Amino acid sequence: MSGRIATQADEASNPINLKNLSLGWMIGFPFLSALLMMILKYKLTYPSGTTTAYLINSFHNPKGAKLAMKQVMMLFYSFCGSFTNALFQWFFAAADGCGFSNFPTFGLKAFSQRLALSQLFLIIILLFYYLLLV
Repeated sequence: MSGRIATQADEASNPINLKNLSLGWMIGFPFLSALLMMILKYKLTYPSGTTTAYLINSFHNPKGAKLAMKQVMMLFYSFCGSFTNALFQWFFAAADGCGFSNFPTFGLKAFSQRLALSQLFLIIILLFYYLLLV
């Protein structure tokens, strides 16, 4: 959480929980994640032209093209589900304590501890479901 949010929270915050976002950090983090994936998943010793060639080659063989098509379709399904969910919430949220965002999906005890169904949970479930199938 950011420092501004930490001052509003009831719990005590420590430096491990704080990260003030900046443009450089938000651009650098995805590149670092992609770099680590290339090194660890594809077992490349260092990122180079070999990495780029391997990635491009994976899209130009039948198995890679089929996997890429599955991934694009899953991305499309996730987008459609997210859009439908947002549209539904927009039309059917009457007040602050109303709608799916305040529905006690996991029971009242879990809801009192702020565990409720959110759009983030739906997206994570869809992604993990896809990863289990592939």
